[in-house]
Amino acid sequence: ACELLLEQCNMREPAFVRNLEHLARLVAEDPFLPFEDAEISERSLTLFRPGSTVMVQTPLESNRKDCLVFRIDAGEAFSISRAIDGKSGYPTPVLERALHAPVTTRSWTTILRLVAKHA
Repeated sequence: ACELLLEQCNMREPAFVRNLEHLARLVAEDPFLPFEDAEISERSLTLFRPGSTVMVQTPLESNRKDCLVFRIDAGEAFSISRAIDGKSGYPTPVLERALHAPVTTRSWTTILRLVAKHA
């Protein structure tokens, strides 16, 4: 996909791929179970290149306290977001600043639907 984007659109975009079995294992872990708070507006999985987490420790929270990254593994991070003053937090900028690397974030509901569809 990265090669096609470069060739067809002259875009250099990173891609982070996980196989379905790995995603199914993450879903089975239910990593968001401790966060069943009604104030949570979003649960997210963020992907990046493994090895980018050398100096990053959790919890990692945004300045506005609207995003909390509670777990970082090799190449992925789990976060929750809350709406503050009508605006929900988002983990991508928080993690890109901390990791000094590009990341991509997907809603946990998207991951759940993907795994359920192909299970």
